[in-house]
Amino acid sequence: MLEPPDNLDPERKGESPTAWAFPTRSRCEEADGGCGSLRTVATSTQGHIQYRRCLVCGRCYKVVGQAI
Repeated sequence: MLEPPDNLDPERKGESPTAWAFPTRSRCEEADGGCGSLRTVATSTQGHIQYRRCLVCGRCYKVVGQAI
């Protein structure tokens, strides 16, 4: 049987989790001058922040992940 990941241990409350979930599809943010396209790719991930680039307009933006 597999052991649960350390970030689910109730004794470790208050510590930051080690696993993050990001959307597989993200829309280029129109509010900040983007085009609204779903054609984006992740360029890098640093902790709970994922940096993405739009393949249509070339705009770069970030997505915040959810702890799992």
